[in-house]
Amino acid sequence: MIPALAVLLIINAYMGVRGVAVQGLFIGLTSWPWAARAIRAQTFSLRTREFVDLARLSGSGTWRIVFREIAPNMSSYLFMMSILLFGGAILIASSLDFIGLGPTEGVSLGLMLQSAQQWSALQLGMWWWFIPPGAGITAIVGALYVANVGLDEVFNPKLRES
Repeated sequence: MIPALAVLLIINAYMGVRGVAVQGLFIGLTSWPWAARAIRAQTFSLRTREFVDLARLSGSGTWRIVFREIAPNMSSYLFMMSILLFGGAILIASSLDFIGLGPTEGVSLGLMLQSAQQWSALQLGMWWWFIPPGAGITAIVGALYVANVGLDEVFNPKLRES
């Protein structure tokens, strides 16, 4: 498995096209293998549960089992997985913007950090150039993680406190 950020660095360095849509497309194309493996493992776990065996024994077809038994139990997991992927996409996009390989025509937290680094804000003591964008990235990704943990406690009865 090749790290997504390394692939994105190589692709963005050699492509002249830089835009939000292109960056989103590349991030989406490189971040799916991790999610696909996790979803596949969860699906295989659900496939061996008793309610699926009961549906098989009652004569239900494969598609009926998939859409009536497995899909409803996967919906919460897919939602939580999308929250994690969104947080990872924000970190990757900010990293690409910071090193100058993202879109440069707009305003982003990564570009703000890049400007602070280029103008030596840390050395000059201008904390207001780098603290707010860094805190913004941390707050967004941290809030998504906390939301994911909270939803995991709601959807997973084993994690609930007694």
